[in-house]
Amino acid sequence: MLENGYNITPHLDMNAQLFTEPLTMVLKSVGNRVSEIRQDGKKRFLKKDTDKVLFDFNLYGVMIQIRFI
Repeated sequence: MLENGYNITPHLDMNAQLFTEPLTMVLKSVGNRVSEIRQDGKKRFLKKDTDKVLFDFNLYGVMIQIRFI
């Protein structure tokens, strides 16, 4: 864990030819504290709820950077 967020590296042993759609990650107990999420240098669209944040990510991509307020 970083001082102001997380770096997550997805590592999934799935066949890239069969699984082409992004996955949705759910972060519980972070709610409105998340300021932004980036993967491959691009901001990811966030859906914030009271106690969780949802976002789609590329399961074969590079590190996911999650930053808190």
